[in-house]
Amino acid sequence: MVSSLFGSNQSASVACIKCSELDSLATEHGKLIRTHTEGLNVFNASLVKPLDTYSPHLFYDLGHFVERFTTEEERAPFEQQLDKAVVYKVCAPNILSMSTDGYTSFFSVNHYSGLNTYIPQNSSPARNVSYLALEWSTTVGWNETKW
Repeated sequence: MVSSLFGSNQSASVACIKCSELDSLATEHGKLIRTHTEGLNVFNASLVKPLDTYSPHLFYDLGHFVERFTTEEERAPFEQQLDKAVVYKVCAPNILSMSTDGYTSFFSVNHYSGLNTYIPQNSSPARNVSYLALEWSTTVGWNETKW
């Protein structure tokens, strides 16, 4: 359906999440975070395609993020659980974004797992503090990193 539209009308992403699978997803994600704590302490978020036009970025694709710091073998259980949690997903190749000053632009979407995440980074200490206060963040082990 999205592919039959044109221009700014062809800008949408949809995901259906089976919420009962999110605890297990957090468990699998946490195993990876805890295994790679040292690397995540210096992880460069620019390695992951952002899903916004903010500066600094707020949203990144969760699947792509995990892909950037793990091996295929390590992330297989996470990806299996992600597939159980995200029961449907579709995304247009370009998404329209509007800034707070009313400026609009498109950004391309090359990776879309159906869930996004925040990645702690040096340029956003206040956001890091807020993110680390979330139950998800502590469940997956971000509180065990330097952030």
